[in-house]
Amino acid sequence: MAEATLYGNHEDHPFPFIECNTVLSWVVPYIELRTSKRRRNIIHSVAFTVLLNILLVFGRARTSTLQCSEWFHLSKDFVGRLNSCLDLLPKSVGAAFHKLRIVPRRPRTFFVVSDSSPRFNWSRSLTHQQVGRNLDYCGVGQIYPDGVQNRRAVLVYILDSGAQYKIGHEWVFLDEVSDIRPIESFFDKRTALFNHTMNRLGLPYQFNHFWADWDNRQQLLQKVMSSPDPPTAEWWANNYVFVCDTLYGMSFASRDTLFDQHWTLLCAAYESLLSNTSDGFGPQTPNQCSETTDKLFQDMYAFFRSPKVDNISETISRDHQTQMELFSSFKFEYVEFDERDHLQDFAKSGAKRFIAALLECLRMHTIEREKLREPLVHDLELGERWKSYGHELWSRDPLRLRLREVFSKWFWLDRYYQ
Repeated sequence: MAEATLYGNHEDHPFPFIECNTVLSWVVPYIELRTSKRRRNIIHSVAFTVLLNILLVFGRARTSTLQCSEWFHLSKDFVGRLNSCLDLLPKSVGAAFHKLRIVPRRPRTFFVVSDSSPRFNWSRSLTHQQVGRNLDYCGVGQIYPDGVQNRRAVLVYILDSGAQYKIGHEWVFLDEVSDIRPIESFFDKRTALFNHTMNRLGLPYQFNHFWADWDNRQQLLQKVMSSPDPPTAEWWANNYVFVCDTLYGMSFASRDTLFDQHWTLLCAAYESLLSNTSDGFGPQTPNQCSETTDKLFQDMYAFFRSPKVDNISETISRDHQTQMELFSSFKFEYVEFDERDHLQDFAKSGAKRFIAALLECLRMHTIEREKLREPLVHDLELGERWKSYGHELWSRDPLRLRLREVFSKWFWLDRYYQ
C-alpha cells in the first residue's frame, strides 16, 4: 500500500488482498470487453489507462487518480462494481475502509479516491501543490511553472506484448534540487508498488517508468536512431518506449528487442514511423488504425525479438527481403471509427455543482467529520525552493458564487463538447 511503501505510514487499514482475489475474476474480461481495440484505437487505449489507474487506487497503490469528465460514466460503472466486490467480503477483513468514491472538482474533472484515505485533501479549493500531493507526485508535477529552466519528465507505462500505454506523466524540476536520489528512489518504490499490487490482486498488468529530457527528447532520440552503430544496452532499456511512441497502444519495440542485431532495420522502421507522423498526432488524428496495420506492428514486434539468421534458403531469403522492405516503408492504414457519443464529454451546470458542493459540505460537517482533518503530508526534504511552486489556486469552491455567474445561462445549463 502507498501509505506504508511510499510514506512510511503503517497505521492505515491493510487491504484484504487474499480475500479480494476470490471476487475479482470479472475484472480482466470487463476491461477486455471495453478496450478490445486498445492496441489500434485511441479511445480504447485511453479508456484502458483510466481503468488501470482506478485499479491502482482500489488496491491502495495510489492515493487518487484525476480524470476528465468524458470518462465519468465508465469510471462510475467500474467503481460501482469494485465497491460491490468489497461488499461481498466478510466485515472482519475491513473491506469497507477501502471503498472508492468519485469526487468532482472543477467543471470537467474528478478524482477517484479511497473514501477513508488519510492523505487525500478533500478541500473544494485546491492549489496545484495540493493536487500534486493527492496524485502522489513529488511536487507540482502536473504543471510547468514560469522560470523553470531544467526539467525532466517521468512517464509511467503499462507494458504488454507488443503494446505500451502511458498512464502517468510528471515533471521534475532539476534546478530546484541538489540531490536527485530521493526522487529516483521514490519513483522506483512507486513502480515496484504498482507491480506488487497487481500481482497480489491476481491481475496480469505490469508497469515501468522512464525518465526523459522532454524539451530535447526528439533531437536526442534522432541522434541515436540516425547513427550506424547501435546504442548501449543501458540506453535501450531506458529509451525503447520512445522509439515507437504513438497515440495508439501498438509498438514494435520492447525491452527484449534484439536491437544490436536488427539495428539497421529498426532505424528504418523508426524513420518510416516518423514519416507517418511527420505532422504530429493532433486533434485530426484518426481514432483507429486498421487490423492490417496492427498485424504489421505485431509482426515487427516478433521479428525484432527473434535472432538474426544469416544462412537461410533462397526462398526464405526472398520472403525475408520482402518483409524487411515492408517494415522499412510501412504506411498507417486508418478506418472509420467514432465512439465520441458514448463518452459524453460535459461540464455540469453551475447550479448542479453548487448543489453537489453544498451536500458534500453538509455531509462532511455531520457524518463525515474525519474529512475535515488536515491530510497527511510527506516531505521528501528537497529544500524550500522545491516547495515554493504550485500555490496558485487550481479549483475554486462552487459555493463561493459570483453574482454575474448566477445570471449566466451556463449556471443553469450543462455544457457538452464534441
